[in-house]
Amino acid sequence: MRFGSYFIIIVLILGQVFLAGAPGRGNAVREPAVTMYGDYSKGLHIIFDLENSGQLYSPTNETIKLETPSQPINPWTTFIKDSFYVAIDEEGKNVVEFGKIEYHTVEGFRLFTFKRNGAGEKPIGCDVKGKIWAVNSSGTPEPIAERAYRDVIDGSGEKVRVLMHRLLSSAGKWIGDMGGQIVEEQEDGKVNQIGWCQWRVITLSDGKITTILMTRGMESGSKWSGRYQGVLYQDK
Repeated sequence: MRFGSYFIIIVLILGQVFLAGAPGRGNAVREPAVTMYGDYSKGLHIIFDLENSGQLYSPTNETIKLETPSQPINPWTTFIKDSFYVAIDEEGKNVVEFGKIEYHTVEGFRLFTFKRNGAGEKPIGCDVKGKIWAVNSSGTPEPIAERAYRDVIDGSGEKVRVLMHRLLSSAGKWIGDMGGQIVEEQEDGKVNQIGWCQWRVITLSDGKITTILMTRGMESGSKWSGRYQGVLYQDK
């Protein structure tokens, strides 16, 4: 069953990842960084950190360049108990665990959170009031963002309603996803594309194949980048 037994909603908040060069690894590049969070309706959404401030996960200086270019996929997804799996093939015959559901108490309510697999990742969830929380290393949820449905104007001039959000730590603009395009709301209500986001299949150095979320900026020379097991992977 595509999207599994839960209703999966994809929402985007743009972020940056600062990469440090090392032998066999990439030079400093800025690309949108992405993880996922859960909400009170048990849906999953995508969230980014524009300033790479460490609110979503511990930033990494390690970047590995992929020998084999990543490939786009529209994967089958499913939940098995509290684990979220994504397929590595179009038929959905082979799946890999992407992350797990966790529950935390915040302001007297049970918070449904999602934690991607890997070192430095944080459980993140949204409450009924539209406040997004990240659970710190001591197990305490901290508010990091807000979200809301926004009536915006797309490229054709049509008004559309999009689930968008912004980080609380900055005067960031509202960010959202429109068909894989990462868009930013302008003061006049129009949206401006600032990047791309896709599920993509990557091949690791040991030959293992997995599916991860990857993003790419709009600048010349931008490369698809995504995090797996706490390490950032990027196309050459």
